[in-house]
Amino acid sequence: MLMTDETSSAVASRAAAHPLWESLKTFDFAAAAGSPGCDLPIRSFSRRLAGEQGWSPAFTARVLEEYRRFLFLTAVAGEAVCPSEEVDAAWHLHLIFTRSYWDGLCGKVLGRPLHHNASAGGPAEGAKHRGMYRRTLRAYREWFGGDPPADIWPPVWRRFDPRSRHRTIDLRDHWIIRRPGWWRRGRAGRMTLATVPVVAAVPLVADGLGPLDWKGPEFLLLYGLLWLACLVGTLIYRSIQCNVTVNDDRELTAEEVACLAHGPKSAIRATIAGMLEGGELTSESCGGLTSSTTNFLLQSVATDAPLDGAIAAAIREACTPEARSLAAVEGDSGVEHAVEQVRNCLRADGWLLDEEQRSKLRMVPVGAFSCLLLLGVVKVAVGLERHKPVEFLVVASIATLAAMIWAAMAPRQSWAARHLLANLRAQHRDRLADSAPDLVLLAGLFGAVALTGSELATYKK
Repeated sequence: MLMTDETSSAVASRAAAHPLWESLKTFDFAAAAGSPGCDLPIRSFSRRLAGEQGWSPAFTARVLEEYRRFLFLTAVAGEAVCPSEEVDAAWHLHLIFTRSYWDGLCGKVLGRPLHHNASAGGPAEGAKHRGMYRRTLRAYREWFGGDPPADIWPPVWRRFDPRSRHRTIDLRDHWIIRRPGWWRRGRAGRMTLATVPVVAAVPLVADGLGPLDWKGPEFLLLYGLLWLACLVGTLIYRSIQCNVTVNDDRELTAEEVACLAHGPKSAIRATIAGMLEGGELTSESCGGLTSSTTNFLLQSVATDAPLDGAIAAAIREACTPEARSLAAVEGDSGVEHAVEQVRNCLRADGWLLDEEQRSKLRMVPVGAFSCLLLLGVVKVAVGLERHKPVEFLVVASIATLAAMIWAAMAPRQSWAARHLLANLRAQHRDRLADSAPDLVLLAGLFGAVALTGSELATYKK
């Protein structure tokens, strides 16, 4: 398929001036697939790709355009590059057309073989490919003068999400229900879901002088629909507000992962566990990591990480054994400052939500549940005045109060952070039983259970 004006965007001058890009622009996948002597039946390359992936013709054309750009980057980036899943699907299909791929593309256009190397699996390979993909996006911006399309080149955390949206499914045994377009289009569409219970309650509200005059069953039905609307609206509102842009142009440190997963204290404790494992710290007793009888002695500091240095300084400057306990180290001003810097970096990159964002998350849901709670309390008062049973309404009001308290506890993490942590936990879960060298990361992800099987197992308390 030849690239057209409709399926391609303007290319920055650096790539446009390169002779390889001119050759790639004129490389015709369709002609190669249907040429005499082709090792597969004659069929349009783009039609086959669209059919196998379930894509529209327009989206398939865009993917092939990005595949051309990926091929260009393999030659000019100066290091190994990693495709997105969509681009990789086009690459996989092209490899099947061996004459087109090896003779036409590699032999005549690239002038060298281009092999598809699969990942060996495991955390180390995962980290390597995340780094490759991150550098690929950077090279894309450098050569093509802008960000790649997010629906084809997703950010790093989404590209390597273990809960990938791509699956091979036998359609003879499964039904596939496509998400409606209004859901995929984003905020306005998703919020309509929360209005369904409200719309269902409209006939109830219109039938009568007012809900406070209704009989118990009718009012409880209305109250239940409104409660459901508030709950669904809160979940959707959170998903929208937590879906912030993150800067995943670098790999997070183990301390940052620990802070992201469980908070600042987890970062401190995971760092101390790593320093104990590395011999930089020793302890005078072993009543558990959090025990007041366990205090630490500094041996050496083999890293320039700010949090490690702050912990080492706090222990070095302590005058009494009690001042070298975990509680004392966590309360040290230098350590608090260092861990706050870690949190600020996570906030700046979009992994943690700042206080303003969390306030927005609280305000709307708490306000909705507060109004609903007020309605329930007033109806209870009306029922008591009229000597009517109000037990079910009291229970419903208590449930509303509990939901309001839950809504007030706004999440700390962005949507991307949750996906990243799920990805890391899935990659490292099998290593919990091993004496893994990256104990700080494991302790940050899984807590004290990561110490099992290591020399620090006695610190699990």
